[in-house]
Amino acid sequence: MMPQIGVARQFDYSLARYRLAGRYYAGYWVPTTGTATAIVADRLYAMPFVTAKAHKVTQMGIYVSTGVADTLARLGIYQDDGALYPGALVLDAGTIATTATAYREITGLTQMLAPNTLYWRVLVGNGVPTLNWENTGDISGILGSANATPGGMCSGYYVAFTYAVLPATFPASATIAQSGPALCIMVNP
Repeated sequence: MMPQIGVARQFDYSLARYRLAGRYYAGYWVPTTGTATAIVADRLYAMPFVTAKAHKVTQMGIYVSTGVADTLARLGIYQDDGALYPGALVLDAGTIATTATAYREITGLTQMLAPNTLYWRVLVGNGVPTLNWENTGDISGILGSANATPGGMCSGYYVAFTYAVLPATFPASATIAQSGPALCIMVNP
């Protein structure tokens, strides 16, 4: 169906509507190669993603670059609270072992996500395995930058959280990751 001239669109798919006051923003970045970095144990990480259309999440995964014996990671999704911060839990996808080098995934998920909505991919681990990270060029940059330094776009949030089932509401007072890579948490519709 062709769009009608003069009729407002039902959804605003523009990332420009997601902005924090007092932050610097740039256009889109050229994607760059990701890195591999150890996570911090008992730290809940949150990385943004926007859905353009409604879809069902069937898989979530991470790439473990260097495993650590007897370690696990728990993955999930939070909805945005309306202020560019993770809010209510949408999906606790469960746990995966981070003991060996491999792409690890959780399958069999059936979580529906709404169209044109900001969500947060999350991970918490009980150890320090090395995981793949996305350079900030690979993410939407909706958190902007604390200053006008090129390459300093913020990648997400992190907060101390003892490894457990994900809380119903994302913990308050998380730290914004001021620059550097974003934890690469894959969501597959």
